[in-house]
Amino acid sequence: MALERVRRRKAEGTGGIFHFFAIDFWPAVTMAAIDFYRVPTKVAETVGRSFAPVAALFDYDRDEWKSGEQVQVGLWAVNDTYQRYPGARLSWRIENTPARGEFAQSIVEDSSVKAGEVTWQAGAPGRYRLIAAVSAGGRQLSENVFEFVV
Repeated sequence: MALERVRRRKAEGTGGIFHFFAIDFWPAVTMAAIDFYRVPTKVAETVGRSFAPVAALFDYDRDEWKSGEQVQVGLWAVNDTYQRYPGARLSWRIENTPARGEFAQSIVEDSSVKAGEVTWQAGAPGRYRLIAAVSAGGRQLSENVFEFVV
């Protein structure tokens, strides 16, 4: 997602992000966060997770793999606050599979760092969700989701 890509590149001088399409003005299928009937859309949830001040963000080149292929997704820790999180952990799991892992990653203030690479041998055809969370000091700071297809 472009939003996550821009946040990961903050050290390269990326200026910022503004989600400009907030509300649908008529019934339609768009990228609005709130639909015409004032109901939050899936976009609102996705953008909200991606804008978390301390976030686990994904780096991927596609969202579809064939059974048996190696799924590879970079996992980044991004911190837009002025607080350090020593001893933080980025945990990940692929829903409804035994695949899971964790990266120890101390997170400094106002930073973006690649914690590691999530790898998984694609299983049976279907829809999957890679869920990643940032935890520090015994509490979860944020959670993010990457949906993909095999």
